[in-house]
Amino acid sequence: MNKPQEPTTGPWSIEVWTYSHATSPRKELKIQTPELLLATVECDFTGENPYTVPMDEAMRNAQLMAASKVMYEALKFVESRLTKSGYPDGPNLITIRHAIAQAEGK
Repeated sequence: MNKPQEPTTGPWSIEVWTYSHATSPRKELKIQTPELLLATVECDFTGENPYTVPMDEAMRNAQLMAASKVMYEALKFVESRLTKSGYPDGPNLITIRHAIAQAEGK
């Protein structure tokens, strides 16, 4: 079985980019490392664009994405500790394993 690829090294952060010359002016939230752009979340900061999410919702989405690498590593650590300690395969451990598998594209 192939070992899953590790996520891009961090830290991951969010930067707000403003496109003032766009029609209508728009903002994008960039999830990035110091070297790489990882993702872009478009947002509506005026409340006039029905095709993008509102700014506060977009920021919450971007924060979740920026924290995902740390959360993935924390889940792997907790799963490993629980498994080594003989923790029963109850709903909590199953949920943790499911989240790890989903993050690994399984």
